[in-house]
Amino acid sequence: MIFLIGGGNYLRTLFPTRNYNGRTDFLKTIQYIEGTINHQRRLKAPESHSIEINGLNIHYLDYSASSDTSKTLLLVHGIGGTAAGWHEVAQILRRDFRVLAIDQRGHGDSNHAPTGYAVTSFASDLATFAVTLNIIPYDYCGLSLGARNGIAYAGNYSDHLSHLVLLDLGPEISKAALKLGRSTRAIRKKEWNTVQQFVEDMRIEYPGAPDEYIYMRGETELTRNYDGVLVPKADPELSRIISSLRSKEQSYLWESWSRISCPLMVLRGDRSPYIDESIAKRMKELQPSLHFLDVPNSNHSIPAYNSDFLVDHLRRFLLD
Repeated sequence: MIFLIGGGNYLRTLFPTRNYNGRTDFLKTIQYIEGTINHQRRLKAPESHSIEINGLNIHYLDYSASSDTSKTLLLVHGIGGTAAGWHEVAQILRRDFRVLAIDQRGHGDSNHAPTGYAVTSFASDLATFAVTLNIIPYDYCGLSLGARNGIAYAGNYSDHLSHLVLLDLGPEISKAALKLGRSTRAIRKKEWNTVQQFVEDMRIEYPGAPDEYIYMRGETELTRNYDGVLVPKADPELSRIISSLRSKEQSYLWESWSRISCPLMVLRGDRSPYIDESIAKRMKELQPSLHFLDVPNSNHSIPAYNSDFLVDHLRRFLLD
């Protein structure tokens, strides 16, 4: 048990980015601190590495397996995310895999890309990464942008992969999800004075997501600029460029999807609009052996909303 004397004022000194409005927030904060400290005692920090790929410095985390295993699992984040966003999932899965998590070009601690963000460029990075680290064959799990880039990659390099798992994105994004994305980008702030301000905004954008997940995003996806203001680490041009390429790349992604020959699983958030029924139907028709599951109580960011389901079904599929 942790005892902190002095109440909210003392907590404000120790943790200035948190909100303390009375007893309820105070107790929640105590639970958050206790849980974080106790959890971190049980976890071994990943090794941080960088390698040069296609002229860019690409950062990744290596969660070396806690048991003898020859299996490697690569976790690939969504747009704006980082390798560190997989931390909780990676720490569980390292019992069965050597888990790697990559910062894709333009994200996290990897370089921004002056040559751009075409899906073929992301796919080339992934192929070169796998060859350079000598991990072929291996398992791949990508969320959102990581799923999209995984389709382009696997369409040409299925022989690299033992299994491919895609989280809540297919070769095409539904009209409802595109509309939601436009409205979200229109109101999303681009800078914050404190992590707490970022957290409050993310609570609106990700209703019901655990506080631990949102704080983690604030602590890993932001950096202070020359004015001391918190801004995303991700390239500010990233979303605009990818959005401008989406319609041009859609047919290429469907062609890539049809060429994938490794075992394939798609997990869709049951409250997410990204893969509608018409897209799901076409995906299944082009890949008849596809494992397609809906994740209960989950929006787009499946690792945040239902990590237990994700880990359970990853184990079942990848270790089968």
